[in-house]
Amino acid sequence: MLKITFITNSTEFTQWKKIQIFKSMNTITGSLTLFTPSFYNGKSSGWKLYVGDEFELKVNNATISKGIIDKIVPTYGFDNNNLPEYKFSIYCRDKTSLLVDTTYDKPENEWKNETVINIIRRICSAYGIECAYEQSITSIVNTKIDCFKHNEGDFAITSIIRLTNEIGVLPISYSDNKLTIIKGTTNVLSKDAIQIGANVKYATSIHSNADRYSNYTVKGTGIGSDTKQLTDFIQPYGEANDSIITTYRPYIIFSDVPTDSGKSQSKAKWERNIRAGNSRKRIYVMNSWVQSDNKIWNINTLARVKDWHAEIDKQMLISEAIYNYDSESGNNCILTVVDKNTYSNNDAIIKGEFVR
Repeated sequence: MLKITFITNSTEFTQWKKIQIFKSMNTITGSLTLFTPSFYNGKSSGWKLYVGDEFELKVNNATISKGIIDKIVPTYGFDNNNLPEYKFSIYCRDKTSLLVDTTYDKPENEWKNETVINIIRRICSAYGIECAYEQSITSIVNTKIDCFKHNEGDFAITSIIRLTNEIGVLPISYSDNKLTIIKGTTNVLSKDAIQIGANVKYATSIHSNADRYSNYTVKGTGIGSDTKQLTDFIQPYGEANDSIITTYRPYIIFSDVPTDSGKSQSKAKWERNIRAGNSRKRIYVMNSWVQSDNKIWNINTLARVKDWHAEIDKQMLISEAIYNYDSESGNNCILTVVDKNTYSNNDAIIKGEFVR
C-alpha cells in the first residue's frame, strides 16, 4: 500500500482520488497532477494552498518530487444526490520549469573561453536553480567554449540545450528542483528485471524511421590556434552514418558555436544515437511503482528487460516514467525503455526487431 503525502506550507495532504507523476530524460521539467476526492469544507482559504508556492511529494516517506504549484482548480456545488461536493485539482512542475517558461535577459549574456558548466550555472543562477552534473562527465562539462552568446529573446533552456548538444550531454531534472547534466548511465542498475509474465501488466513498442536519417553531417566554423589543424579553422566537419536507414535520408546540422572537426564528429554521433534510440522505444506498464527492495523505478537507470515475445533479454535504459495512482483501481508505473547507447556518442547500431 502506497502512502502518498503532499506537503506545502508545513501542511500535509494524504487523501487523493487520483495522482499522476511524470519524469523523462527528454524533457527539462517533470510534472505532478493531483485530484482530491469529493469533500466539503466551506471556504478554501483554510487549506493553505497557494499558486506559486513550493511543494514536496513523499511516497512511503521518501521524497519523489519537489517543485512549484502551477495551478489550482477548485470545483464545488452539489452532486447527483444533491449533496455538497467540493474538490481540488492541483497541477505542479519542477522549479526547472522557470528555464523553460522564461526568456533570459540578464546583462551577462556572452562568455569567452569559459567552460560549459560555468556558463550553464550562470544562466541557472538568475533563477536560483542549482546546476549539478554526474561525476563521470566531469571532463566533458568542463570543456571550454571559445565564444558563446545567448540570443536576445531566447528562452533560458534554448541556450542550455545549445551548449549541451555541442558536447554530447543531456540536461534533465530528477524532480529535485535541480538541473542535472548527464549522459545515459552505465552503472546505475535496477534491483528487478522488467519481465513479461512476472511484473509487467501490458507492453507495447514503437518502431519508426520518421525522425531517423541515413547520415548526419555537422558543419561549423572554428577559431584558429597553435594546437588545431588548418581544417579545424577553415571548415570543421564531422559525419556519422546510420546503417539501418538504407534509403537516401541525409541530415545536416550547423554548429552555432566555434567548433573543430573532433567535436563535430562527436556531435554527429550524439544526434544519430538519440534519434535512433528513440525510434525504437519499448513501453511497459508495471504492476507497481516500487521494486522488490521498495525503491521506486526511476529514469536514467539500466534495467534488464526480459521480453520473450520480442526475443529480448538485455539491459535497456529507462528514459521515461509515469506513476499513476487511483484510489479505486490501484496504481501502476509506465516505463519507457530505450537502447542503452541512446544518450551517448558511442559507435552503436540500434536496430529493433522489425528490421531486415
